[in-house]
Amino acid sequence: MPDQQPKPPESAFFHGLEDALASAPAPHSGTRHLEHLRRILDVSKALISTLSQDVLLERVMDAMLEVSQAERGFLMLKDADGHLKVVTARRMHRENLPPEEFRVSNSIVERVLSTQEPLFLPNVSRDESLSRQSSVVELGIRFAMCAPLRFRDHVKGAVYVDSHNPGDASTQEDFEVFRSLADQAAIALENAELYTRAVTDPLTALYNRSYFQRRLDEELDRARRYSRRLSLLLVDVDHFKQINDTYGHQVGDRVLIRVAQLMRASIRSADVPARYGGDEFALILPETDGEATGSAGVVAERLRKAVANDDFGPLGLPQKISLSIGLTTLKPEKPATAFELLERADRALYEAKRAGRNRSVSDTRRY
Repeated sequence: MPDQQPKPPESAFFHGLEDALASAPAPHSGTRHLEHLRRILDVSKALISTLSQDVLLERVMDAMLEVSQAERGFLMLKDADGHLKVVTARRMHRENLPPEEFRVSNSIVERVLSTQEPLFLPNVSRDESLSRQSSVVELGIRFAMCAPLRFRDHVKGAVYVDSHNPGDASTQEDFEVFRSLADQAAIALENAELYTRAVTDPLTALYNRSYFQRRLDEELDRARRYSRRLSLLLVDVDHFKQINDTYGHQVGDRVLIRVAQLMRASIRSADVPARYGGDEFALILPETDGEATGSAGVVAERLRKAVANDDFGPLGLPQKISLSIGLTTLKPEKPATAFELLERADRALYEAKRAGRNRSVSDTRRY
């Protein structure tokens, strides 16, 4: 995420390690100890530099393959129900693999999770229990590593890698680096989860209002500094109180969740969707024009039509849903505060409702 993020307390350790390595001589030929220390530092700095879980998972997976010198791997996390799910993989995707090909990995992961200890198999075929499985021979797996992602007393998941290359490509020292980074990754993932909960609306999984306000200030500052446009949308679910009163709050919640999903599908990754309050949503669209025929108007209409054409019947609502949308733009030649932009978008939203709802209205006045 683009905003400034707090540094985890463990970062002080890595600053100290960085100072020590900076004054250390270059490693001698054939000596890998200092190289491993530098690798731990580089990867760990990358892990603590982000609180985005998606980015973090990709960095962890790439780091684990690098330090283990493995060919492929995957990372599993427990979901809300405690079930393990593959969340990222390299050159082995669980949904595309036949069950027998995943059997070796499953056995190793199960062993690691049951013991809560990392495991290094420099030669998988020599393992007494695994060697009985035909998949070891069929896949030709030479070595494997697996480590639990453990934060304090809680195991969050596991990371697994393997390779068809000869086992001497990876050493016990590589494994020590692998398990150290697994511990650091678990801490980083915990920080990312805490941060995500702090900025996310628990019902819709969009950003919450406090994060939206902070991002609006940041995007306004960026737009002013570089003389760029910035559009703001306020979105309201039409007759939402009537939906709650008629069908109940659980149905109303499902409607809000579905609208949020359609909103996500209608915008760019750079846009900022938030639940502004109740049945109202807000969207920040960086570097977009706000006129009705401009790009923000296109986004507004795309979202409105997506909701109007969606079937809410499976959610328990035997009627169509519509949105009213108000939009406005920050023009470089006429700066405005966050309060003024919100006020303009709110007026445009009021006009959309007054004109009959199920429409988007742009504040086209010149400022």
